[in-house]
Amino acid sequence: MPDCELLPTCPFFNDSMYEMPEMDKERYCKEDYRWCGRHMAFKAIERELERKKYAQAGNNIQDIRK
Repeated sequence: MPDCELLPTCPFFNDSMYEMPEMDKERYCKEDYRWCGRHMAFKAIERELERKKYAQAGNNIQDIRK
C-alpha cells in the first residue's frame, strides 16, 4: 500500500502536534492508513463534497467530472 496522501501536511507524522511513536507512524501512516482517524475524517468529508457536487450538478455524473 502506498503512503498516506496526507503525509506532507499531517501534524502527527511531522511531529508538529506531539511526538508520535515511530511504530505508530509506520503502522498508521505508511502501512494501513485506513485506520487513521484523520484519514477517515478526510475521506468522509471528501465523499460528502462529491455527493453535494453531484446533487448540484442535477445528478448528471458527466458534469462533475469536468
